[in-house]
Amino acid sequence: MIKAIYMPKLNSKSDQYFFGNCSKNSGDDVKKGRILLEVETDKVVR
Repeated sequence: MIKAIYMPKLNSKSDQYFFGNCSKNSGDDVKKGRILLEVETDKVVR
């Protein structure tokens, strides 16, 4: 089942975000509070 993922606002002045490393594979369970992927801006990797 596909569900929406909401990203918290980062303290960055950048308006572009890029998906970095994904820590899950297709079919893996995803639980609230666990790391799913890295988000990058021109100044920060989170």
